Amino acid sequence: MSNRLPSVDTIPPLLEALKSAPTAPDAKNAANSLAQEVKTSGLTLLDDAKIIQALHAFCANKKSGYERESGAMGLQALATVLGTPAAPILVQSLPTLFELYMDKGDVVREAATAAVRAILKTFPPEGLGFILARLETALDQTKQWKSKVGILDAIRTLSNQNKELIGEYLGTTLPHIEHAMHDTKAEVSSAATKCGTALCGTLPNPDLLPHVPPLVKCMANPEAVAACIKSLSNTTFVAEVTAPALAVLVPLLNRALNDRSMEVQRRTVIVIDNLVKLVRDPKVAARYLSGLVDGVDKIMQGASFPEVRAFAAAAHATLLKAGASSGAPPPQPRDLASETQECVRQMVPFLPPSLFTSVEPLRPFHPLFSLSLEFSGELVADLVQSRKYDKADAWKRCVGTCLSPWMSVYGGSEDKDGSEVSETIRTHFHALYKAQFAPKSNGSSEEGEVLCETLFSLAYGALLLLSHTTLRLIRGRRYGILGPNGSGKSTLLRAIRDGKVEDFPPQDVLRAIMVEHALQGEDRSLSIIDFIAADKQLQSTPRETIREQLREVGFDDQRQAEPVGGLSGGWKMKLELARAMLYKADLLLLDEPTNH
Repeated sequence: MSNRLPSVDTIPPLLEALKSAPTAPDAKNAANSLAQEVKTSGLTLLDDAKIIQALHAFCANKKSGYERESGAMGLQALATVLGTPAAPILVQSLPTLFELYMDKGDVVREAATAAVRAILKTFPPEGLGFILARLETALDQTKQWKSKVGILDAIRTLSNQNKELIGEYLGTTLPHIEHAMHDTKAEVSSAATKCGTALCGTLPNPDLLPHVPPLVKCMANPEAVAACIKSLSNTTFVAEVTAPALAVLVPLLNRALNDRSMEVQRRTVIVIDNLVKLVRDPKVAARYLSGLVDGVDKIMQGASFPEVRAFAAAAHATLLKAGASSGAPPPQPRDLASETQECVRQMVPFLPPSLFTSVEPLRPFHPLFSLSLEFSGELVADLVQSRKYDKADAWKRCVGTCLSPWMSVYGGSEDKDGSEVSETIRTHFHALYKAQFAPKSNGSSEEGEVLCETLFSLAYGALLLLSHTTLRLIRGRRYGILGPNGSGKSTLLRAIRDGKVEDFPPQDVLRAIMVEHALQGEDRSLSIIDFIAADKQLQSTPRETIREQLREVGFDDQRQAEPVGGLSGGWKMKLELARAMLYKADLLLLDEPTNH
């Protein structure tokens, strides 16, 4: 179907009605009529009929407060009526609206504030990083103090609305807020402090929440570092320390490491030692903690008091163990532009062909569609990077909701809300992901029968033990799992036994038996051979077969007649091993076999 562009002839009268509206209700009605026309006829009108350009001109008219108010009301109506599909288009109007925050007219400022709020609401939760980056840029570039206050209030509003998501962006957003705390205008500094408090109040760490006010105070006043460190050093930390917490704490700890007071240094290395023990992700440690290593090393080498050097040495060892390093290059930042470009390339085959004048090279049919497609691609890139392939609703918001007006109005698609294309694209990216990490076989048939070949991840509570790990087992081989205490060896064996490893063959296909102590008190009087023979799963097993299996693991005929209750721990494990072998298991799982 042709993507014939709508006529622009209907727009000038609507813009004129908005421009010349004598009252606020009239302006609101005119703005809604304009927005409804764009929604019905197509988003290309925003550019082809120069609607956005005209509204910006209204906002910039210094001679008419009515016209400035009408411009802001027009942008608010577009955001309210068009919703998410217009988000990447209307976001470019934010600087214009922020300038109106300095307007002398109350009604103009109120209209601008309402328009900004409406535009922010057009962004789905997955677009939080996108809009935060634009607000941060606007905060850094504007020279008007009321505009800065408005931007800070907007960030604070986003923080309160996205408490579970904002933590991912604290590392990039807080430096801009901290800079604003030192603004010479008291109103800006106060707004920045409120914003910083709201951001830090989203930390998913109950141990740190009581310390949010002093932490924010340290950002605004470096002289408060000593008191904050003292408070932190008197706190017992038990919750896992994740990236959002480190984004807040590491700048403070770096300042404290450079403090001249030996007492502050002592308390700081103690805090570092305690906190870093709870950082369980080496990638997070490498990203956030590596900057602390040199400062701790300096205290470890040069502190005047042996006690402080000892505390610093302990903190230094803990940092290195967690994954921090002073010599390794810092983790490379994401190349979001390249990721977005690749995601768009993967999405194009599933979109109506009429939306493109060329696929190789890629040329969308209209500049605004190109903007929307790139926005959708960036959101998809974030979904791919965070591996949210099971979140169908998120993919619907990032693909279907963003692109459905383009597909229906200009692409002739009957998928009105974009549900079908969203699911198709989600499935496609999930398949690409699985193929990328699929186990690789060397193609040799000499290894023997492959019992299992799968890719899986394993978690214990909130702790990720294994991530995208290949498990390949060959019949007749012995495998050892090595790792320190608490690393998850037993958890992995039980997960295999209980069928909780992703794509592991079920018990009726691959029988896995875990050998562990399971003798009950009521069995103590039975002889060893009677204990095995009484097992319900071995009722059909000949007694001589049982006797022969017991001999293989060390039970001679005399010992087989002894009561099972008299066995030591090691012999009990041998008995369990004999029973497991009688089950004719395909896979025997032995937990710490060398102990017996």
